[in-house]
Amino acid sequence: MSSSVQSGHGGSPSSCSARTVNESRYARQPVRSGTSAHLRNGSDLQVVSPVTLMRAMLVAVAGVLVFASPVFGQWPATCVDLNDIVERHLGNDQNVGIYQQVFGEGAEQGCRTDHVNDVRRAFAWAFDEIDAAGDLSLPDLAWPTDCVELNDIVEAHLGNEHYVGIYERVFGPAAEAGCRRDHRDDVRAVFAWALGADASPGRAPPLQGATTGVLRDVEYVIGLPDGWRQTARHQFQRSDPWAILQLRPTGPSDHTLKQRAESVRDGLEQELRERRPDYVLFELTSFQEVTRGPQHAYEVTYRIQESSRYCVVVVTERIVAATTWYGLDRVIRATNWMCEADVPLHGDSTRTLLDSLRVTGKPDDYYSQSLIADGVLIKAAAKVQTEALPAAAAVVRWMLGSARSDIPPCMAAAEASLAIIPKDDFVTVLPEFAWLSGRADFTGRTYDSFDLRGAGAVRGQPATATSEELLLGIGVSRDPHVTVHEFAHAIQNLCFTPADDRKWRGFYTRALQANFRPGSHQMHDVYEFFAVFSDGYFGVGHWPGDPSTGRELIRKDFPDVFEALLEIYGSPGHLEHP
Repeated sequence: MSSSVQSGHGGSPSSCSARTVNESRYARQPVRSGTSAHLRNGSDLQVVSPVTLMRAMLVAVAGVLVFASPVFGQWPATCVDLNDIVERHLGNDQNVGIYQQVFGEGAEQGCRTDHVNDVRRAFAWAFDEIDAAGDLSLPDLAWPTDCVELNDIVEAHLGNEHYVGIYERVFGPAAEAGCRRDHRDDVRAVFAWALGADASPGRAPPLQGATTGVLRDVEYVIGLPDGWRQTARHQFQRSDPWAILQLRPTGPSDHTLKQRAESVRDGLEQELRERRPDYVLFELTSFQEVTRGPQHAYEVTYRIQESSRYCVVVVTERIVAATTWYGLDRVIRATNWMCEADVPLHGDSTRTLLDSLRVTGKPDDYYSQSLIADGVLIKAAAKVQTEALPAAAAVVRWMLGSARSDIPPCMAAAEASLAIIPKDDFVTVLPEFAWLSGRADFTGRTYDSFDLRGAGAVRGQPATATSEELLLGIGVSRDPHVTVHEFAHAIQNLCFTPADDRKWRGFYTRALQANFRPGSHQMHDVYEFFAVFSDGYFGVGHWPGDPSTGRELIRKDFPDVFEALLEIYGSPGHLEHP
C-alpha cells in the first residue's frame, strides 16, 4: 500500500511552519492608514494593525478549518467574535473586546470594514465569486494565501508536526488542489459575511433560497420562511432579528431515535464546555417528543451565554433520523440559535422552519451491499460476490475483537469503512479512490492496474480498500494480508492517540538510526513501519521467514514494539473464516 494514499492529509513544510506566535512573523506592524482599532491598556494607548489582527485571526480559525466543519458556538461566523477568540487564544487578553470598545454598537461593522479585503485576499480560492484577488490593491500579506502552507503552519502551531507536509505526501503535485477541495466549504462557512452586501462593490451576495441538501448519506428538504436565507452549506440565517439554523449529521447507529436524542441531551453541557469553556451560562430547559411536522422527532431546548457582553441565546435542537442505504439510522441535528428577547415575537418563525425539515436516506450511486462488523461498514458493489463481505468482516473482527477498548468505538465514530474492489476492476473504480487514477505509489506501481489491490484510510477519508479475489481466493490463494495491512493504516490514521503517535515515531526514528532494513517497504515511513509490524503480529504478509511465526519473532527481537502492538491489538486468536 502506498503511503501516498494512507499517510494522512495536509501540506508542505516551510521555514515559517515551526515558528510560534511569539516570533517575528506575528509581531505588531505599523498601522495601515484609516483602518486602525485602539485599546486603552493601563496608561498607554496601543495601536493594533488590522492586518496584524486579521493575520492572527486567520491562524487560529484555520486551525479549526483543517479538522472539521465549523460549528456555531465554537467558531461563530462573526468578525468580532472571531477576533476576540483569536486574541484570547494568542494570550493577548488586553486586546479582547477591542472592536466593542472602539466602535460600540458598530463593532461588527467596523471589524468587517477593516478586514473584508484581508479575508478576500487570504481565502480568494474558496469563493467562486472572487477572482484571484489580484485586483485587490493591497500590500502583500505576511501570512500566505495558499491552502497547503496555511495547513502546515496551523498543524505546526498546534504541535501536530507529523501532519506537516501531509497534503504533499498524499497528493504530490496536486497538493494545493486537494487541500482546497477539502476545505473550501469550511472556509466559506466561517467567512460567509465577507460575501455580503457590505462587501466590495460588484461582489456576489450570499447564496439565496436553497432548501435541499445532502448530509453524508442523507438528503434533506427544508422550507425557508420569509427573512431566512442560506448563508453557507447546511446553514441558514435571519438578519433581523438575528437567528441561525445549522444542520449537522451524527454517526450511523442501530439505537432508537429516542436513545440517540437522549444521548444528545445528556452530552450537551460537556460538548459545549469542550468547545467553549468560557461560557457563563448553560441551562437545559426542555426535552420532548415532537409529533407535528412531516416526521417523528425529538426536541431539546437550552439557554446559553458566552459573556455578559452578549445576549442570552435560546438554542432549540430538532433531532430527526433517516435510514441509510446500508440499514442504519443516521441522526440529523437541526440547531437553531436566537436571542432570548426575540423569542416571544419571532419564535414562531423558528418553529415553522424546524417543522418543515424532512430527511430521507440517499441511495448510493455505487455501493449496494453492506454488512456491519464491530461498528465498521463493509460495503461492495452489486457485482462483488456476497460471500466477500463476511470474509472482510471476519478480518475486521479479528483485528478489533481484542483491541484496546478505545479503538473500536473510535473507528465507529470516525465512520471507518472497508470497501471491496471487484476482482476484475482497479482500486480506482471505488468512488473514494477514483482521484488516484493516473497516479502511482512510492514504489512506482500505478493505481490503474492490478498491482495494487488495497488502500488505507486517512483522516477525512475513512474508507479502506481491499480486494474480492484475495478475500475469497479467486484465482489466487486466499490471503488476508492486504486487508490486515490496509486496515492497520486505518487504525493508525484514524484512532492513534498523541501518545501512540509519539511512541511509534520513536520506534521508527531508532530503527532509522540503527539502519534497520534499509530501502525496504517497511522503512519508507512510520505508517508502513507500523503496518508491516502489524502484518507480522497477525502472522500474514511478507514478514521474514515464516509469517505465521511473526508474532513470536517480534516478541523475541523487538520486545518494546511487541508490547506496543499488544497494547493496540490485544491477543487475537486465529482468523475464523466464515
